[in-house]
Amino acid sequence: LGYLTRTASYAPIEPGHPTALDPQLEAEEAEDLEAKEDLATAAPVAGNVPSLHCSMSVVYSPTYQLPAFYCSMFDHNGSALPLESLLRSSLFRWSAFADAQLTSFAVTNQDSVFPLLSHGDHPVTGEPSWYLHPCETEPVLKEITEALETSFPTRESYVSRLLQSWFAVVGTVVDL
Repeated sequence: LGYLTRTASYAPIEPGHPTALDPQLEAEEAEDLEAKEDLATAAPVAGNVPSLHCSMSVVYSPTYQLPAFYCSMFDHNGSALPLESLLRSSLFRWSAFADAQLTSFAVTNQDSVFPLLSHGDHPVTGEPSWYLHPCETEPVLKEITEALETSFPTRESYVSRLLQSWFAVVGTVVDL
């Protein structure tokens, strides 16, 4: 089973900057903040604060027949970050989990049966990882895939466009 992988460094978020863990913002305030400043451009903490190192991968889920996003983030000592710290990094867009409930092993939307973000073993490496549950991307991509199936003459061009669409959808949650 093959997969795509990359590593990147992320800065800790400056105190006072909105994160996925902040109390719910009023709708107007949230829209205003989102329009003014994207979390991906958040100012790093000033000083000599070491960056966080993130390992990300995209693995095909045979169950959902879609790609799935996996990540692990480590501090400067190589220790894996717990979920709360992960959500306080600039990896995730602050508005992605605004209405979600947080436990030590998952982030769940109140209206969803499955978690948005969960913890489990990476299907290829076997290492503990956080992942965006593929069932949460399936409904969004369903409309796109139905339109794509008739728009592209070859399977290869369809799969290429599907991956582009998937990255666009995941990019609304993760700073890729």
